[in-house]
Amino acid sequence: PVEVMKQFYPPPADCVLYYPGYPPLGNTITDFSGQGNHGTITGATWVRLSSGLYGLSFDGDDKVDCGNDASLRVYPLTLRCWIKTTSVAVDVGIINKYVGGSANGFQMFLSVGRLKGWIYRSGANYCDMSDNADDGGLINDGILHSIAFTMDADGGELVVDGVSKNTKAWTGTAGATTETTNLQIGIYDTRYIVADIYLEEAIGTSLPVANLLNWHNQTRHLFRV
Repeated sequence: PVEVMKQFYPPPADCVLYYPGYPPLGNTITDFSGQGNHGTITGATWVRLSSGLYGLSFDGDDKVDCGNDASLRVYPLTLRCWIKTTSVAVDVGIINKYVGGSANGFQMFLSVGRLKGWIYRSGANYCDMSDNADDGGLINDGILHSIAFTMDADGGELVVDGVSKNTKAWTGTAGATTETTNLQIGIYDTRYIVADIYLEEAIGTSLPVANLLNWHNQTRHLFRV
């Protein structure tokens, strides 16, 4: 039940989107951040783990639309969730607020099984962690992983299972984006992910690795890992 989830793991300070997956009803996923950024589900189906935790299964033509409330246009920012996937598709969205070619927005995504992320203010001001040398490595082994992408004035960081995989500094000047597209889960432009995704969050601060490791350890029992 959601009250148990909220007591065990309440949304952190500065959280603007938190989807603990309860109640698992119909085509809406409820936001418990307090910001009211409820998601509209298209196609994705509810899945229940043996622990009782619910998430969403995306089969390659599904998404969640979380809207474009001003609370979602934050910086610094942490995007994080748990994911299980075997996808080898190119450039598919996990948590996305970016239109291809716009050079304005941010996203955490998957490409050929590798975790990637970026934030763009313009074509001259960005932190792009999409090259293999800069990314978070392979996560498409069909095993549940906690993943995170953080961004602040120092740049971006990709974290898997509480371990930092890569960092990268800004090119140009750091700062917030001015994008106006909706935040979405499971899609980047017209490219959809095949994955099970749980505990999606967007937080208006860049969380340190120690915090993300603590979150991984606090929640991992829900996934039996």
